[in-house]
Amino acid sequence: MGSKIAEGLSEIHESSVIHKDINPGNIVVNESMDQLKIIDFSHSSLLPKEQLGLVYPSSLDGTLLYIAPEQTGRMNRMVDYRADFYSLGITLYELFVGKVPFEADDPIELVILLGFDK
Repeated sequence: MGSKIAEGLSEIHESSVIHKDINPGNIVVNESMDQLKIIDFSHSSLLPKEQLGLVYPSSLDGTLLYIAPEQTGRMNRMVDYRADFYSLGITLYELFVGKVPFEADDPIELVILLGFDK
């Protein structure tokens, strides 16, 4: 299933779209019909790359537990298609292990825990 999701993301990226909120709630699977849909493009960008400035955790685009470090604006890197694959990795990790790799009660604590503040 992971490879099908990756293929779907690649097709989205070929259209110069970065989803920016890949998480389990935005991946819909119908196994009986062998269908997979990636939904909720409300945070997506039509640009091949996006440079973010410093962003407070409460105003981030996407779901904090799944977003790539560069989406926080705390790294000097452009947001591009790789951010979606990072989020897919977190999603698959949760699928296989049963929890996300990093957890915190407070958004700022999570940003610090993930090392996004460096």
